[in-house]
Amino acid sequence: MFRASIVEAADRCCGRKVVGACRGGNARTRWWTPVVRDAVRLKKALLACGTPEAADRYRQAKRSAATAVAEAKTRAWEQFGEAMENDFRTASKRFWTTIRHLRKGKQCTVNAVYSGDDDVVLLASSTCDLQRSLDRFTAACEAAGMKISISKPEAMVLNWKKVECLLRVKEEILPQVEEFKYLGVLFTSEGRMEREIDRRIGAASAVMRTLHRSVVVKRELSRKLSIYRSIFVPTLAYGHELWVMTERTRSRVQAAEMSFLRRVAGLSLRDRVRSSAIREELGVKPLLLCVERSQIRWLGHLVKMPPGRLPGEVFRACPSGRRPLGRPRTRWRGYFS
Repeated sequence: MFRASIVEAADRCCGRKVVGACRGGNARTRWWTPVVRDAVRLKKALLACGTPEAADRYRQAKRSAATAVAEAKTRAWEQFGEAMENDFRTASKRFWTTIRHLRKGKQCTVNAVYSGDDDVVLLASSTCDLQRSLDRFTAACEAAGMKISISKPEAMVLNWKKVECLLRVKEEILPQVEEFKYLGVLFTSEGRMEREIDRRIGAASAVMRTLHRSVVVKRELSRKLSIYRSIFVPTLAYGHELWVMTERTRSRVQAAEMSFLRRVAGLSLRDRVRSSAIREELGVKPLLLCVERSQIRWLGHLVKMPPGRLPGEVFRACPSGRRPLGRPRTRWRGYFS
C-alpha cells in the first residue's frame, strides 16, 4: 500500500521514463514543459546551423536550456514532495478514523488504543476484553484496506507471576513474550526497569566506543562537550522519567557518565581526580541532577493531568491483591516521597 502510494505520487508529479522516447520529448514527463521544449529546440536548431555567428547564440541557448530544465525538474520534485506529504496526511487521517470507530464500539473495561512509531498497543484488564478489542481492530483494518501481519503482533501480561494469555488473529495464536519494546523503551511483564536501564547504559557505551578515536581523542574540547550533550546524554537518559533511582541505579548511571567525561578531559582512574573536579573543569552539571529535575517536572504534569488520561490514572491507581513474599519493591511514587 505504501509502495503503491509512492509510485502513484511520483508518476503524477514527475512522470515516467519510457525507453525509446528520448527524441521528440515525452509528454508523460512532468518537467518536459512547453518552455523547456522550446529552449531545447532552439538549441538544436542553432547547433545544426554550423555558422560562426550561430556559435555564440548556441552557447547562450545551451545555458538557457540547462537552466530551464533544472528549474522544471526542481518544480517537479517539489510537487512530488507536496503530493507525498498530502498522501501521508490522508493515510494518517484514514488510520485515525479507523481508531475512532474502534473506540466508539469498545467496552468500558478496555483502556485505550495507542499508536506511535508504527506500533499499535491495545490495553485491557482481561483476556476476553482484549480479544474482543483485537477482533474489532482487525475487522476495522480490513474494512479500510489494511492487513495485520501475523508474524509481528505479540501479547504480554503485566503481573508479578506468570499468567497465560491466548490471543488469536485469524485463527493464529499470538506469541506471549516477557518483554516488549515500545517507543524505544523496554517494558517487562514484571514491571521492572532494570533491563531498560542496562540497555541505556549499553547503548551509551556503544556511542562512546564509536566516537572514541574520531571525536573524543582528536577534537577540541568544545566539540567534545557538544557531542556529550547532543548524543551521549540523550542516549543514556532516554525515558528516564520512568526510572526508579535506587542507589545501585544512581551508581551505574554516574559511572557511565564519568567514563565519558574522563575521556573528554583526557584523564583516567589512575590520575585519581575527583568527579566533581572534572565536572567543574568542564562546566558540566551532574547528570543525576538533571534526571531528578526532569522527573519532578514529569510529576507536576501527572498531578495536573485531567481524569481520563492513562498516565494520570496509573499514577493515582491503587492496585488490588496481595503482595508477594519478600521486601516490597521501591515504587516510583515512594521514591519521590
